[in-house]
Amino acid sequence: MVLPGDTTLRGALVRPGTNSYTLTMIRNGTAQQFATLTDVIRWDTVAKVSVMHRVQTLQRGTTGLVDSTTTNARTLAPRMHRSYQSARKIMLEFSGRRVKGSFTPTDLPGIAVDTTLSTNTFDSGSWDLLVRALPLDSGYAAQFPVYDFDAGLHLYIVRVTGSDTVSGEAAHVVRFTLASTRHATVWIAKESRAILQIETPLGDDYQLRQVLQRPGPRVPAVPPE
Repeated sequence: MVLPGDTTLRGALVRPGTNSYTLTMIRNGTAQQFATLTDVIRWDTVAKVSVMHRVQTLQRGTTGLVDSTTTNARTLAPRMHRSYQSARKIMLEFSGRRVKGSFTPTDLPGIAVDTTLSTNTFDSGSWDLLVRALPLDSGYAAQFPVYDFDAGLHLYIVRVTGSDTVSGEAAHVVRFTLASTRHATVWIAKESRAILQIETPLGDDYQLRQVLQRPGPRVPAVPPE
């Protein structure tokens, strides 16, 4: 079990920069690209604490989604999560086990969010930052609690199942289990710790594939002082 602040976490492995991905739906062997994802991570210092600011923008035709998070760079504990979609807006603040904020459906008044969880948790919007900060190696496995606004508090499980090469980069192959019947396979670069590819089965002969297209500039994996 890994919790925020675990001594094995190395947030400095997560490098700042911009990565772009294509999202493709594959049905019966036929692939169709349907969206793009831009992932921007930058380091900052807030009140002498190193944090990672992240903004993910999903574009699908004329519609889009913007998800932004702030995460403690040392403990990987969440501090803030904002999600802007056409149908709703979610604004969350994390303080230990307490989560406060608001949920605002389109054209309706906001609904207050104020809950105290049974344990310190990670944020579902930053699950991959945590995984990239883990001591991944052959046979490594861990589980960790995650808070998701829609699903509440639950456990994610990761297991390194092998090695591979994707776009010329050596990668850890990680099986990522969200629930008993939901899983994904994630390829994480061993050197840069970038997410290179994600494949998520959605049904028989039906899967979602996310592939890195334009990696950002290589920058030192050292957070600001």
